Amino acid sequence: IKRSTLLRLKLLAQAEESLSRDPLTPVLTEDHLQALDRRLGHVLRTVGKCVKKLGEAQSLSEELQDSQEEIT
Repeated sequence: IKRSTLLRLKLLAQAEESLSRDPLTPVLTEDHLQALDRRLGHVLRTVGKCVKKLGEAQSLSEELQDSQEEIT
């Protein structure tokens, strides 16, 4: 998984708090937020297990490396 994707997922995990302050609240219904939290938690736990088992170098990639590989 790309490091930037993991960062975005972690930010999304905090989205419920941000959405509660949105002037258009509710942007998502409570049921949708719970489903999103459940799925997001599963993804973050799985990535965490990969990082723990294989280390960051094997689990997370940098965009720079990916774009260089696409060019060659």
